[in-house]
Amino acid sequence: VSRPDREFKGRLQLVATVQQDGKTVIVNIPDAATSDPQKFQVRFKYFRRIEDSFTLPAHAVLKKLEVRLMQGETVVTSQQVTM
Repeated sequence: VSRPDREFKGRLQLVATVQQDGKTVIVNIPDAATSDPQKFQVRFKYFRRIEDSFTLPAHAVLKKLEVRLMQGETVVTSQQVTM
């Protein structure tokens, strides 16, 4: 765990639960095969607002989205929204 006065270095991870063709599908963003992982790297000391967009598979309806702040493979914090 880092001290509050130090810069945090980590990455964002999104986990989207979608309904697609009658099935529930989990979509991880970034997906190593299709996304640029550098785009999801974050650095900040106190707080930071981040805005961006992502594309879901065709005919997918977003049901739930979880945003995770990761440090290595550890989830530091997460927030979940159900649509």
